[in-house]
Amino acid sequence: MKIAPAPGEVLLQPAGWQVSASDSATGFGMVDPARALDGNPATRWTVGPDGQAPGTWFRLDFPEPELVSRVVLDHQGAQPFYVNDYPRGFVAEVSVGGKTWEQVGAVGGGPMRPAAAVLDPPRAIRSVRFTLTARHTPEWWSIHEVMVFAPQATP
Repeated sequence: MKIAPAPGEVLLQPAGWQVSASDSATGFGMVDPARALDGNPATRWTVGPDGQAPGTWFRLDFPEPELVSRVVLDHQGAQPFYVNDYPRGFVAEVSVGGKTWEQVGAVGGGPMRPAAAVLDPPRAIRSVRFTLTARHTPEWWSIHEVMVFAPQATP
């Protein structure tokens, strides 16, 4: 799945970003959420064979506030057989300080549509969190790479 900046956007490069998750697959070598930030679309973080459960979350934290327009979760990566590892229902929330959260636009979540948080208008945030709202088995929720987009600077 090709995920690219929209017109007027640039892709930010991870620098000191941290990720965490409420749950991870055990015994599959995919426990570490940092696999979603390693730049390798062949690796992934996943919830595993128990499937998707409401309340399961994945969170990205920046060391300092970043101006963000969109955060995209690539559930397919380099392997076409992960096409169904998308969240069946989710909310996207952002925070400036990590204590209070504001819900933002949540789009995608389909075989060829990655889940995304859309900030319209773009704004400076410190954290973004995706939380599942639907139960689904047998497909897992996988994230091969997290991509963060920002508005392109104007000259």
